[in-house]
Amino acid sequence: MPRSLLSLLLALSLPALALAAPDDVNWSDEFGCPNCSANAGLGTTSPVEVILEYNGSVVIAGYFSRAGNADVDGVARFVGSNWHDLGSGLPFPVYAARNWNGGLLVSVEDPADPVRFLDGPSWTSMSNGLPADHVPDVFAEYQGTLYAGIGDRSGVTQYFWEWNGTAWVGVAAGTITGPVFAMEVFEGELYLGGSFPQANGVLVRGIAAYDGSGYRKLGVGVGSGSVLAMHVWNSQLVVVGSFRSAGPVVAEGMAAYDGANWSFIGSALTPNEYYSQMRVTAVGDYHGRLIVGGFFDSIQFGLGLPVDAMRIAAFDGTGWAPLGSGLSTSTLDPVRSLAVIDDALWVGGYITYAGGNRSSHVARWIDAVTGVGDGGTPVALSRAMPNPFRAATRIELSLAERAEVEAAVFDVRGRRVRTLLEGPAGPGGLSLAWDGRSADGTPSPAGIYFLRVADGERTETRRLVRLP
Repeated sequence: MPRSLLSLLLALSLPALALAAPDDVNWSDEFGCPNCSANAGLGTTSPVEVILEYNGSVVIAGYFSRAGNADVDGVARFVGSNWHDLGSGLPFPVYAARNWNGGLLVSVEDPADPVRFLDGPSWTSMSNGLPADHVPDVFAEYQGTLYAGIGDRSGVTQYFWEWNGTAWVGVAAGTITGPVFAMEVFEGELYLGGSFPQANGVLVRGIAAYDGSGYRKLGVGVGSGSVLAMHVWNSQLVVVGSFRSAGPVVAEGMAAYDGANWSFIGSALTPNEYYSQMRVTAVGDYHGRLIVGGFFDSIQFGLGLPVDAMRIAAFDGTGWAPLGSGLSTSTLDPVRSLAVIDDALWVGGYITYAGGNRSSHVARWIDAVTGVGDGGTPVALSRAMPNPFRAATRIELSLAERAEVEAAVFDVRGRRVRTLLEGPAGPGGLSLAWDGRSADGTPSPAGIYFLRVADGERTETRRLVRLP
């Protein structure tokens, strides 16, 4: 959908200014509790592999047995200002997690029983059909079917599996000849990424598209490395990893695919005498910008000068910017997961500091748009009522003086769903309502959305939850 100049400036210029803030107030250190031990710091005792939202809470999963001041089994939820156990008796570490069928699906370090499901107070087994040591690194749902990708493990001969309702079975479309680290649905196909050279006997080099019955190669695939993560952004599939090329495009760790062609979106640069090849290990989006994390010290777009960006950076479509002073870590895989929850960017991995704040393995970044000065037109929003909602929700808007205002609903991927207001408004109060429909009048699916209201000087955001 075409955007106005005002909308484009709001989407690109204002967030970019927030990223360039001189201090690290955007990085939060509110993940601990007053009585947490020094080793626990503000997060967990060991690395975080996955961050996601589950039943209205932030949930993390990984290698840890303690989060904040709570003893946990590799999975914890954040409520209020403290971490809490989620279920009990779960073997850890936890390698993958996904919302599925109303519950939480995880893979754990148990060779004989690697897949567990939580839809109540306790975990149940969902490992029927998987051979020993076939521990999934990633789950995905495509055309109503649950799939699992197996990572780099010894003794594995089948790396791509599907759940038939009672058991896991190897996908019948043909053999994937190596580890699968990432899966993402894009333009009606399920894309697989990893370090496999072939799919059903065809040379694909690390990436292939699956349509439910067979595989499709993406040109010549990626070169000299692996695909580690994928994410849909701006109608493109963004692919990141440790590769040096994607199709005919020179791309150090990052590239975009539009369904037919590869394109360059930047290069992660890591001058390091011990490890010459960078690794971009996680990708997502936040407030319309692409976010990548990994083992890099700087990042570059086109012929521009490299931008200092320690382990994490944001791309607005025209250039890269750091997130404060970034992340501190000594490992090659510092960022393992990115998720937007409650209008904040959550980051998990092998993290020791985020900005200047102690942030043990989990951190949170919140965009901060500065307030207006004299003569400004501050915009204020009430809470959405009702929220969660099914049929419609309403928010009251207040403007100090007349201004050009844009109010729009976005989904969790930053895609515009519906514009509610665009033009002059105020001074005084105004009521905004959203009936849960997109711009073309079709009902939007149940899920999490964000209402963003901007008057050219300030942006306010409210999280909306639409129920089935």
